Amino acid sequence: MSTDLYRRLSVKPFSDSRGALCVWEQDRHVPYRIARTYFMYEVPNPIHRGDHAHRRLERTLIALAGAADLALEDGRQQHRLRLDNPSEGIYVPPMVWTDLHNFTAGAVILCLASLPYDETDYIRDKQIFLKEKSAQ
Repeated sequence: MSTDLYRRLSVKPFSDSRGALCVWEQDRHVPYRIARTYFMYEVPNPIHRGDHAHRRLERTLIALAGAADLALEDGRQQHRLRLDNPSEGIYVPPMVWTDLHNFTAGAVILCLASLPYDETDYIRDKQIFLKEKSAQ
């Protein structure tokens, strides 16, 4: 499924008697060059992660273990998704407000980011985000 807010990406897991393996490759599964990876874990409820948008950064979020809820918004529409499958990622383009919450015990959420860390790319105030979004 695709919308202006996100695109669902998937890979085919390789499974045998040893377990399962998922491979995520840039330009093949992820539609951009991966410049940075990070992951969130040991996030206690009711803590939220994210709660910001990026001006230029593209992201793909993948639940490597456990699950978390993902809320996406662009000022016009909202979507809520459950991240709970390591063979499925959610691509989030720039200028989408993102919030992660309801982490299960043991959840590990991976982010594949298109740019190195740059604090000036973050919009951490939702009113500023909505103002910049409406000016686009």
